[in-house]
Amino acid sequence: MKLIFNFILSICLTAGYSLSQIQSNYELPIATYGIVGVDDICNTGELSFTWDYCSLDSDINSIPDWTFIDATFSMGDGGTVFYDDTGFGPIQYTFSSFGITEISGQAKFKDEDGIIATVTIKNITDVTHNGDPCYLEQNPLEPATNFLSVDVYNVNVDFGVDIQGNAVDFYNYSQLHPSGQGSSGWSYRLYIDGQIEKVGSGLPSSSTSFHSETLSEGQYQAELLLTYSMGEGLNCSKSVSKTITVDEQDTCTNCNTFKPQIGERYWVSAWVKEDVSTPVQTYSNAELSIDFTGSGSPSVQFATSGEIIDGWQRIVGSFTVPISTTDLNINLDNNSSTHQIFFDDVRIHPYNASMKSYVYDPETLWLVAELDDNNYATFYEYDKEGKLVRIKKETSRGIMTIQESRSRTLKKENQ
Repeated sequence: MKLIFNFILSICLTAGYSLSQIQSNYELPIATYGIVGVDDICNTGELSFTWDYCSLDSDINSIPDWTFIDATFSMGDGGTVFYDDTGFGPIQYTFSSFGITEISGQAKFKDEDGIIATVTIKNITDVTHNGDPCYLEQNPLEPATNFLSVDVYNVNVDFGVDIQGNAVDFYNYSQLHPSGQGSSGWSYRLYIDGQIEKVGSGLPSSSTSFHSETLSEGQYQAELLLTYSMGEGLNCSKSVSKTITVDEQDTCTNCNTFKPQIGERYWVSAWVKEDVSTPVQTYSNAELSIDFTGSGSPSVQFATSGEIIDGWQRIVGSFTVPISTTDLNINLDNNSSTHQIFFDDVRIHPYNASMKSYVYDPETLWLVAELDDNNYATFYEYDKEGKLVRIKKETSRGIMTIQESRSRTLKKENQ
């Protein structure tokens, strides 16, 4: 609700007031506030001043006894207003606080002889007489104060966020005054990067989260907008914007150096063997699929391709991690109800990267296989003494021997 105070600063030249330090032939003027009206519509804490004054000409020379120079107002929230408009136009002020506020001010005048006087601006206790410039002259005993007390209606829009991983909870910290006016007539909207994410009637809850959102890593501009409906299609609003940052979250507890990144392309490969009773040209029941948790994107499936090599057939393909993915689920699927399927050498690596894998004998710790970028193996065979005797290479045409060596030690005969 917008709060507009209309004031009249009334100045009347009166008898019965003088200051010994001012050698003026004229009695000091009296300045008064005058509340004309209050319109508490939009709670923006705005104040509007207007003023007027009654000018006397006691020596009847067609020259006012006192002429207005300027005025200074202390607004009660730490702010001041300086005013020197002799045309007495309105003064606009926006409070930085709300609630009961005391406004005080002083006005400066100059008499016909150039003598300058400063007087405190008065507030007539009986508000029905505010706006009458010369009322205090006629009624010098009328109760009046040196300040004007106003109840500033305002709303300070504010919110906070609690970020846990990619989960962001929004909390309403807005303050409304008077607090007793309730939430009737209010509505709110929450924007994230200009898109409406939440719409509600009344005011957002201040005790619990009023909205939860799952956001990917990055920075976002969030805005909370409060709107008051005045009826007949008239509304007023106030909002606050904040930048929120969602940091990268490592949700993988057993990832050491490799973690797939959103938007990047990767190779996946594996070897499968189906326990079938009769020879087949291809394995049709084995499948590898990947689910992208949190993205809303469908799973991708990979089937066998190429020749069956020594009982094993390869699965190979590429995929790109969709936006908003939080986890990858790799599924090794057996679509047969009659026989077992074995999976081996399952690998994922960046599309443009090279990768080699190594297999060691668990007892001797000898290198027995090395898998290249295409997940094809090179096998190493040893004799009982641990000497390398044969190297075999797995290719798309089968396994081939590429190196073989034999050696023996001759015994010397006794002479």
